[in-house]
Amino acid sequence: MRPHSITLQHFGPYAEHTVDLEPFHDAGLFLVHGDTGSGKSTLLDAMSWALYGRGLGDRATDEMLRNVAAPPDAPTAVTLDFSLGDRRYRVARSIEPERMSRRGTVTRARTTASLQCLAGDPGFEAVGGTRDVSREVGRLLHLPHEQFSRVIVLPQGEFRDLLLAPAERRERLLEHLFGTARYALIEEELRAMDATARAAFDQADGVLRALLEGVGASDLDDLDAKAADGGRRVAESEVAIAGLRAALETALAARGVAAEIERRNAQRRIHRDALAALAAGAGDADRDRERLARDESAARCLEALTRLRERDADLGSRRERHERARAEHQRLSEALGDPALSPSSLEAAESAIRAALGRAAALRAAQDEAERLAAVEREVAGRAVEADRMHAGLQAREQALAEAARSLAELDGSIAAHEAAIAEEPALRSRVEGLAQRQQRAAERRSREDGLRGLQRARRDALAAERDAEEAWRALASQHARAEAATRDEHAALLAASLVVGEPCPVCGSGSHPAPRARASAAFEAAVDAGALARAAAAHAQAQRESFALQIRIEEAEAALRADGAAEPVDEEALAREVRSGKDALSALRRRRLDLDAARRTRSGLAATAEALRASIADDRSALAVARSRLATMEDDVAQRRVVFTGMGMTAAAVADTLRGLDAEVAAQQASLREARARREETARAGAAAEGALPMLSAEVERASAARAEAAAALAGAMEDGGFADEQALLTAALGTGERLRLRASLEARARAEVAHREALDALGADEAAGPSLADDEGSLRGQLEAAQRELVIAQTSLAAMEHQRRALLAAAATKAGAEAQCHRVRRVSEVANGKGPTRVRLSRYVLLDLFDRVVASASAGLEAMSDGRFRLRRQERAQTGREFDLVVDDAYVGGLARPAASLSGGEVFLASLAMALGLGEVLQAWAGGIRVESLFVDEGFGALDEDTVERAIELLERLPQHARMVGVVSHVPELRKRIPARLEVLRGDRGSYTRCSLRHRGLDR
Repeated sequence: MRPHSITLQHFGPYAEHTVDLEPFHDAGLFLVHGDTGSGKSTLLDAMSWALYGRGLGDRATDEMLRNVAAPPDAPTAVTLDFSLGDRRYRVARSIEPERMSRRGTVTRARTTASLQCLAGDPGFEAVGGTRDVSREVGRLLHLPHEQFSRVIVLPQGEFRDLLLAPAERRERLLEHLFGTARYALIEEELRAMDATARAAFDQADGVLRALLEGVGASDLDDLDAKAADGGRRVAESEVAIAGLRAALETALAARGVAAEIERRNAQRRIHRDALAALAAGAGDADRDRERLARDESAARCLEALTRLRERDADLGSRRERHERARAEHQRLSEALGDPALSPSSLEAAESAIRAALGRAAALRAAQDEAERLAAVEREVAGRAVEADRMHAGLQAREQALAEAARSLAELDGSIAAHEAAIAEEPALRSRVEGLAQRQQRAAERRSREDGLRGLQRARRDALAAERDAEEAWRALASQHARAEAATRDEHAALLAASLVVGEPCPVCGSGSHPAPRARASAAFEAAVDAGALARAAAAHAQAQRESFALQIRIEEAEAALRADGAAEPVDEEALAREVRSGKDALSALRRRRLDLDAARRTRSGLAATAEALRASIADDRSALAVARSRLATMEDDVAQRRVVFTGMGMTAAAVADTLRGLDAEVAAQQASLREARARREETARAGAAAEGALPMLSAEVERASAARAEAAAALAGAMEDGGFADEQALLTAALGTGERLRLRASLEARARAEVAHREALDALGADEAAGPSLADDEGSLRGQLEAAQRELVIAQTSLAAMEHQRRALLAAAATKAGAEAQCHRVRRVSEVANGKGPTRVRLSRYVLLDLFDRVVASASAGLEAMSDGRFRLRRQERAQTGREFDLVVDDAYVGGLARPAASLSGGEVFLASLAMALGLGEVLQAWAGGIRVESLFVDEGFGALDEDTVERAIELLERLPQHARMVGVVSHVPELRKRIPARLEVLRGDRGSYTRCSLRHRGLDR
């Protein structure tokens, strides 16, 4: 994450200001400096708050981050532009403070947030809402807030936790940063899998045992022996059944031969009887053949008779048509001479029709006038009804106006009462605020007194711990001094023992040895471990620091209490009751204010309604006068029209009746005229057609006569050939269609049957002798076969059941074996992951220890560079569970003595903490994969370093931009301004703090 700009509004000491950080992207290392309290660390709080909605450390609350001089209704807001690689984003977060609305209600503070992509990610959808923005920021940066404050921003004093925290707290902190809790979930899942696999194995073993008990076998071999015995019984049954089936088949074959002989003899008898019956009926067949021959001759004569009758009918028809045509021609000639169809008669009818149409037109004009008069009368009636309705509406509006006037008077009284009650609100609010302040001061004083008493108790405990630590340290130091003195005396005695008189001393070179030291007879005092002495000294120093810090806090608390003055006796319960009562009264006033607003709105609406009613009443009165005037005019017009129509001497109904009769008469005359003209035209056309058809009909009559004579000659010749004397003999010889078909079918069936019986007898040959009977042997064989088959079914069923049980046992055994193998595998993995393996270390702890070793190795390299090779960090491996995360510092100045981190001085603690923070960021970046540490901000801590150490720390930070784009150092130390040319100066102004950028001594106000 690389920040580009920060826009602050009423945030911390800043009123409205934008900090541009882009000039420092290429500078590598830059300094943020200014006076104490000017707002240097606030810039880091602003970045954290914009991204996560939380500040850093003790400044994490929204109340502390807000500008105290901000107007009550002004929002607190921060907008941060940052980039991730080539993607650029903008996150904005703001708080709308509490304020009193116009209605007197308190509007709660409202927090808003938004996140949008400015470039590089077109598919990114903007996010809104405080929680969603914080969650999306964590996803983009791959860092929660806790990791952000230890990897990108190192807040003042807080990044020392990883160095100075106890082993248990350091372990929890690392678990949270690296998210190794998922490995604990893996351990738990493996334990659950182990229990599941064990349960599956027990279940499979139980199923196998139950199956063996169910079949009555001890194991699979026993069941296989039973199955082999059943197979032998099945084979024996199958052999017996095969023999019985062969014997039965032999008996059945003999029985079939005898039955077949009997069947053939019976068929021979049937065919001979049928041929005898056919021979007996030969006379009837001859008579049927003779009848069919006579029927064929009669059929030929009947065809000639039918043709003759057709010719007679055709001749009569044609003669009749000729006579009708001649009569029709005569009738049409006479019809044309009718006087009613003459041209003069037709013209007279047309004249009468035209006269009737003239009378109808005059009557229709009178009818139209009557209809117009009726329409005007209806309109007059409608307007009279409308005028009455308008009058009724006018009376209703006048009544509503009176009701509105009464309601307005009542609302004026209610509004006056509400206003009188609300006028007391300022005094009541002032009283409630005074009571609340007294309550808050009492609570704060009680809290400070409780805190002072707690500090005093802690001070006493710290003094006791300091005394104990001092005694332990002094005892170890005295023992250490005595042990060193004894060691020197022992070394001197050993050297004296090696001296020879006359030979030079290897130490001083003298040849005389007047008083050589003798070895002490008492036993040497045990030497003190250097680590124990260093730990005792560090514990004493730590106890002194804690005691001194508690003393300072006690003095500050006492000074604060003295500044408050003497405590006045306060009944906090009574005060709380008064505050609650005052707040309830204010709430009641706020409700009355709402009621007042509602009454005012109601009054305004009623006044508007009354005014609208007044205007409407005036308009309705004008409209009613206009309507009544127009109604009078129309009534006069109706009277005049009625006088004119009455002068015609007919009523409207009489005119209508006369007009309907005249219309019917005209229609009848027109229809009669059309009919007469049509009749004349039709008669003329028919007469001409009849006259033209007479010659053709005469020729058709002559042709029909010739055809009839030819048909009569053909009939006479056919009857003579068939031997029929007359027509009656012909009809007697002719058969019906059904009888003819029956006789033919009977003769054909008789011929087919005779041929079939003779062919069957020829095929069967002579009669055969019958064989012996085997019915008794067959019954016995069938009984034996059924019994053998029942035994075979029983044996096969038993064998199939045993085979099914064997397959079930094999499946259960395979399931048990698989469950057992799975149980062993899962148990081995679960034991190793849960610390029951050779290393006795759980998986989550093993991963965490490996990551901690990487952090310590990286931090140790940085600390060694910053301390000029003096200090190295090392994890102190301990067998005791829970102490594997102890951290020690190897000090090269005391022979590589291991010291606790707490024994370092303030400047040394800062360097070691910085090294740990840098190492943590490097390992965390490699561990998480998606994290891009493109910027780093270090807040304070350089003031406790000497000039050389500052130089080495700066050199280490300058090497960081090989991986991070920008490194910001927040400090008020003046020496850093000479060492770091790129600077962001934080200044105070009349309208709040502001910043000024300086790059290589080129200043630019921002």
